[in-house]
Amino acid sequence: MREEDAYATKKLNETLQLLREQMELQEAFFQKMDLGDRLFQQQKLEEALEAYNQALELIPTDNYTLSQAEKINDILREQKNASTDTIKAWNSAKTSLNRDALNLPCFSLRWQKPVP
Repeated sequence: MREEDAYATKKLNETLQLLREQMELQEAFFQKMDLGDRLFQQQKLEEALEAYNQALELIPTDNYTLSQAEKINDILREQKNASTDTIKAWNSAKTSLNRDALNLPCFSLRWQKPVP
């Protein structure tokens, strides 16, 4: 075997190895992204976000996955804000009800003989 052939074979093998590694990376990425999509459709938002984040660890610049993760973060933030607002409204209603209950006239209950 000539020296040039050995060098070319070595470079070809290195290139093939890099391609295999890139294909494995992309396969793992698409599995995580697809999982995120399925979980998102099922409204399992935290799990979907985790899957998208795992995909982004493999390919951090993928626009679709970044967009999906951002959508979920927005939804979760809105849910948290709505939940906080609901708790505040509930606490306010309780305070108001308690205040109103304190202002109720007291009735004295006495047994009275029925009038015939």
